[in-house]
Amino acid sequence: MTAALTKFGRAKIETGVIVDVHVQNFTVDVRSPHSRRRWLDVPLMASYLHHATGEGIYVMPEVGATVWVCQSIEVDSRAFVLGFGGVPDQQGTFRANRRTINPGDIDLGTRDRNSITLRRGGIVQIQATPLSQRIYVPLGNVIRDICEAYDMQTFAGSLQWQVDRTASTTTGDRPTRLKVLVKELADDKYPIAELTIGDNAQTEKALLLEVFDKGGDGRSVQVSLQIKKNGDVLWDIEGKWSVEAKGDYDVVSSQGNVSLESKTGTLYLKSAGTLTVESSQSVVVKSPSIQLGSGGAALNATLTGSTGALLSLELGGGGQHVIKGEMFIAYFQVLLTALSALTPYTSGVVQAAAIALSKAMATPAGSPLSTKVSVG
Repeated sequence: MTAALTKFGRAKIETGVIVDVHVQNFTVDVRSPHSRRRWLDVPLMASYLHHATGEGIYVMPEVGATVWVCQSIEVDSRAFVLGFGGVPDQQGTFRANRRTINPGDIDLGTRDRNSITLRRGGIVQIQATPLSQRIYVPLGNVIRDICEAYDMQTFAGSLQWQVDRTASTTTGDRPTRLKVLVKELADDKYPIAELTIGDNAQTEKALLLEVFDKGGDGRSVQVSLQIKKNGDVLWDIEGKWSVEAKGDYDVVSSQGNVSLESKTGTLYLKSAGTLTVESSQSVVVKSPSIQLGSGGAALNATLTGSTGALLSLELGGGGQHVIKGEMFIAYFQVLLTALSALTPYTSGVVQAAAIALSKAMATPAGSPLSTKVSVG
């Protein structure tokens, strides 16, 4: 025990150990191992405290903590906890299992190892565990999060990095995923859009984007985009899909097929310039009815005199003739026969014969068949 001379007399300072804590009153019971004295309801001294709103810097100690109890000789004086101290360990130090910090560092922590550390150099470190912490780095103004999983909740939605705590795969791995949930309105019950990247119920979907019609009960998916691990992409759209590009727009399949299909409506291919259909093998058009042009159509074949190759096949309208039915097939049979025997000296004869055959087997352009080519 030590004594300090004060204006009102001698103050007594004695070491003790906390034996009970009264959290509602912010007081403790202290027992002195030296004088065997017991103090009851001893208030705690704080680094700063204001009684008006409770602001300040203070702690709630635990049973077993070593303290210094101070009591001055004043009228109605009351002892108070002046501070806390460590006890020598087996190595003779007063470390008391505290973390290692550098000169100038400030550490606030509990025995559960969660802490707030203000480090020299401007670094701020907040952690619950070493695998659940955030570090603020002034160099580059970086905020670095270190965690097993991450969950941000806002009125507008949530951002979640999820990691399964137990192995749920045949290989013993722990699936992970990133989920972004976005609401349309802050009071909505459900998000209007959901994005999942990574594991998706252990399916082949590596990315799943879903857009809903509303954020309440009874919502339905309007747009669904799936990107699978094998490279497949599936896009389901309930509404209209438009693509506009100022530059070139190319669709190329290096190995597979390309298919354009309208199951219930009309498929349009329209060009302000030239519309070119090119194939290295053949062009096949299958339909019970083929309409060419708006005012009737005529078939005009132009041949090259040197090789007999078909240079152009023109289908026109407006007062020209139309070939129909079996006559259409017979025309091409004659034309193919002529091509097989064509020489540079007979090209003109074949072309003249084709024109004559067309006139002989044609239907007038003003007839009901003048805008339709029928085969079969």
